[in-house]
Amino acid sequence: MLTSLFDPILPIFSILALGYFLYRLKMFDVSAAQSINKFVFYVATPALIFSIVSNAPVSEFDTNALGIYFVAQLCAYLGTFLLTHFILG
Repeated sequence: MLTSLFDPILPIFSILALGYFLYRLKMFDVSAAQSINKFVFYVATPALIFSIVSNAPVSEFDTNALGIYFVAQLCAYLGTFLLTHFILG
């Protein structure tokens, strides 16, 4: 059970801790951290998400859960749109 918890979470927190300690040791300044964050946000994360989704077994998806999620998102977006449309004009 602990491996299913530590395998996805431990590397993320290790990288966070490494970044914090490198900042405390003055190896990175704020501008370097902003550059790294832009790279991760615009290049690395979309590539990782694409890789994970493209290798996911589609036959194991729970279509009921996906449908409920889609309807909930649609209601939230539509409700927000209508609320802001009528309040803000």
